[in-house]
Order: sequence, then C-alpha cells, then structure tokens
Amino acid sequence: MARQSQGYESVQDALQRAGATAEAAEIHGSLCGVLCCAGGGATHLWLEDSLELAHTNSAQVLAARTALEHLQLDTWAALNSSGMEFMPLLPDDSVNIAQRVEALALWCQGFLYGINLSGARQVSAAADLGVEHFDEVVTDLVEISRAGLAPEDNPDEAGFAYAELVEFVRAAVQLLFEELAGFRSRLSSAPQLLH
Repeated sequence: MARQSQGYESVQDALQRAGATAEAAEIHGSLCGVLCCAGGGATHLWLEDSLELAHTNSAQVLAARTALEHLQLDTWAALNSSGMEFMPLLPDDSVNIAQRVEALALWCQGFLYGINLSGARQVSAAADLGVEHFDEVVTDLVEISRAGLAPEDNPDEAGFAYAELVEFVRAAVQLLFEELAGFRSRLSSAPQLLH
C-alpha cells in the first residue's frame, strides 16, 4: 500500500514550526473525517481550522499550509484509489509503542472531529446517510480514541494489538468513504449544512 508523500515527521515538523497546537495524526484524522463526509471541496474548512492557532503571517505557516495541502491531495487520491491505498498518517514503527498508541487515539479523535466539522453528525441516524456501517464505525473509533498503554502492558503484545487496530481503522475509514459517496453528493449540493 502506498503512503502519503508527506510523512508523519515532516507534517509534524511543519505544524510545530508554524505554532499549531494539534498533532499530525489528529490533523490527518480530521482531514479524513471531512473527506469521507463532505469530500474534497470542503477541505478549506479543515485547513483553516487546522492552522487557526498558528502564527498567521509567518513563512512557517505558509510552509505548514503547503504541507497540509499536499497531505489533502495525497489522502484524497488514496481514498479514491481502487487499490485500497489509504493509510492513517501515524508515526512509524521506530517510535515507542506508547507514543504510537497515543497517536492512533489522537487520529481517531481527529476523525470524529472532522465528521462534526463536515456537518455529518447533524444527521440523526445512519439510515439517513444511506449507509449501513456509519454508527458502528463511529462507535468503534470513539473506543479507539480512548486507547492507551499501562506501564505493565507487554510491548510485544501491545505492538501486535496496535497493528490490528491500525488495520481496522484503515479498513473502516475506506469502507465509510465508499459508503458515504451518496451523502457527499447530497452535502455538496446543500452547502448550508457546512459550518
């Protein structure tokens, strides 16, 4: 599976230099929530929200904006790929397992926030979206957003469980993206739902 051309560390570095308070994983999660529910045309909301607390007139903010624009394009292409190329933007395996679990939890929090940012959570039930798995996936991501490691957890077992969770998130987001195609079309024809 292809990864985004913008790696986790480069996005994280660009955000930190710009003074943004959110982590790269959380930012990517929110992007994916917006893309799944509202499509590529609504990412201006995500971009402005992602850099809201950054120092607005600096070269670092412009660099962060460019990095996030590339991330958006890469992610949109991956989600639309027939080869199931989408991957959540997370630290690589050289990073401590506790930090990777924390990043995955932040990614899920970001995804849930992106759903809200796109206006999809205003819909009262999954049936209204015309999809089967929306509520189930959201419930599962809420649970994963609470993930963490206790000091007594075995790192090898935690690494295996983490890999399974990442694969679950990857597949669940890809499934939602495909199932929400009709909702994205309806939402794009009714921009008043976006706020």
